[in-house]
Amino acid sequence: MPVTAGDTSSIEPAGPVESENGQPRAPTARLAWTVSVAAALGGASWGNEEFVTRPLLTMKMFVPRARPGLVVRPRLLERLSSDGAAKLTLVSAPPGFGKTTLLAEWARTATSVSGRVAWLSLEQGDNDPGSFWPYVVASLEAVVPSVSAACRELAVAEQGPGRQLIATLLNELAGVTGEVWLVLDDYHLIDNHDIQDGVRFLLEHLPPQVH
Repeated sequence: MPVTAGDTSSIEPAGPVESENGQPRAPTARLAWTVSVAAALGGASWGNEEFVTRPLLTMKMFVPRARPGLVVRPRLLERLSSDGAAKLTLVSAPPGFGKTTLLAEWARTATSVSGRVAWLSLEQGDNDPGSFWPYVVASLEAVVPSVSAACRELAVAEQGPGRQLIATLLNELAGVTGEVWLVLDDYHLIDNHDIQDGVRFLLEHLPPQVH
């Protein structure tokens, strides 16, 4: 699982890419699933808020587009590719050193080969299990559609996502053929204890074909 972090990193970085016409290709995970699942559960909520008021932003699950004048760094790309079999790859550097740009370039290359790179751009507001785990499930659904069917209900559980969701997610991933990568960009923004415990559990039990 590739992850990027700044100076205060804990762990570290991949998702949908551009289509042939240069426009972003929408992930298979749609905003609609947040509404339909909550409705099926009779209006699941996070705290005092109805879940349907917190839709997922699909743009957070796009691999960032290459910028004009991009400087290709073949040595670092080769290093990332050679470490692709590892459970966790940490990309850590001070702000502005091009961590996201490097990983996005790697993700586009990996996607052209495997087609199974899930990308999630994290923000400060994702430092909560009720936001973090639904985004993780949705980003993985974009490249492994079978994941969502088993995990959606648990991801929007009224008591909040927990170990049961992660165990179910791991079981679903175990049945996937081919390599799968999950990129968590800007993971240094996540310091919630429950999330970090969940990510640790996820890493400790990842199937061999998931990174």
